[in-house]
Amino acid sequence: MSMRKLILVDDEPLFLKYLNNNVDWKKYGFVVAGTFSSGPDVLTYLSRHTVDSMITDIKMPLMDGSDLIRHALEIQKDLYIVALSGYDDFPLVKGAFINGAKDYMLKIDVNTENFEK
Repeated sequence: MSMRKLILVDDEPLFLKYLNNNVDWKKYGFVVAGTFSSGPDVLTYLSRHTVDSMITDIKMPLMDGSDLIRHALEIQKDLYIVALSGYDDFPLVKGAFINGAKDYMLKIDVNTENFEK
């Protein structure tokens, strides 16, 4: 079985490092193909590489996560996207889903048990 490719996006370096290093992605059938701190960098990457999934923060400078989700799906229509936020804010969640996110998770809830579901 081949591993699915995942990219991680967050403008907070410590959280991005935590997400990359503290989840056993291989256990869930993923290999982290890249980590990014800005939406424009992700779009450049996606225009050159195919990935299966993306976990992205919603609130970021330069390009917010909702815009990133919309633009990413224009490049790769089958991309499975999980929106991530440090804020329990319904308008943020709604924007992420309107633009094509398939799931949503609060950063405070990110731990290995939540990937078991």
